[in-house]
Amino acid sequence: MDDAATAAEAYKGTAQILQGVLIALSAVVAVIGYYVKSKLDRKAHLKEVELQHKSKLLKEVVGPAQSLSYGGLWARVNFIQYVLYPGVFSPINSNTTPSELWFFGAGDNGKKCKDLVHNFTSPDAIQLWTFVGKAKEAEMRQDPTGELAKQFRSFMRRIVKRYYRPLSDLLNYHMNILPLPDKEIFKKDYPGASQSVGLRKNFFIQCVNWTDEMESIIEEEWDKGEFQNLFPPTSPFPYKLCQYLAGMLTRLKDEITALTENAIENRSNDADNKVTTMNKGEKDAGEAKSKQKKYVVAGAAVGSSIATVVNVAAGAD
Repeated sequence: MDDAATAAEAYKGTAQILQGVLIALSAVVAVIGYYVKSKLDRKAHLKEVELQHKSKLLKEVVGPAQSLSYGGLWARVNFIQYVLYPGVFSPINSNTTPSELWFFGAGDNGKKCKDLVHNFTSPDAIQLWTFVGKAKEAEMRQDPTGELAKQFRSFMRRIVKRYYRPLSDLLNYHMNILPLPDKEIFKKDYPGASQSVGLRKNFFIQCVNWTDEMESIIEEEWDKGEFQNLFPPTSPFPYKLCQYLAGMLTRLKDEITALTENAIENRSNDADNKVTTMNKGEKDAGEAKSKQKKYVVAGAAVGSSIATVVNVAAGAD
């Protein structure tokens, strides 16, 4: 009897020890679980904050800036093609629009156009001192009331008002928060700007200065009948600005795509330039629908800010 009682007491003691150990382990597991969950929650929160920040940059700054820059670029190209040299570089009122690369590199005619601005297509060319070429500027100075001079002044007023003033305001207010590339990458991509004081902000500063000086010429000279200055004499135009902003826009979209685990990839207009599974046949189309469903589920998990990204991911490239 005494042996049984002793054994029972020993078993009871062992059970209590095991129970205590299990309680302690449970507490440790709970603490570890709480720690892991808090880390995951914090990571998800930081991811959401980063996504919101990048989405806001895309919607409010980089997207509009690149769109304005692109519009200004093509307005200049069209003016050269259809007003300055109609029929020389492409057919008048052609049904097709040649790309800028074709436009400035098409044999003898391309060379003529390239000569309008010194080193126009050189890797080191980062700025312009004319939009029309020195010969055409001289022609307009000799006949400031002629049709070409009037069309040029109207054109410059329009692109400054519609494109470069709003673009310069965007850059002036936000250049210090823009997602700039690595310094060494910038120097490699834009060797002509590698020694500039502003470096990665150089094109932005040039655009702001050029716009201010061009507006001054329009308001203080042209509006008063003085037409000798046709382009800012001290502020060159940043030739590579559109290309620079396009690269920034692409990187930002890629980062947003990664943050959303590809949830918005097919909603970006970047896909317009690629052959996607949507136009490869019924089998691939079915796979695309399945993939799209997965994207919707993933997007719902990310949070409400995705809606903002989806709305702006189709910004111009």
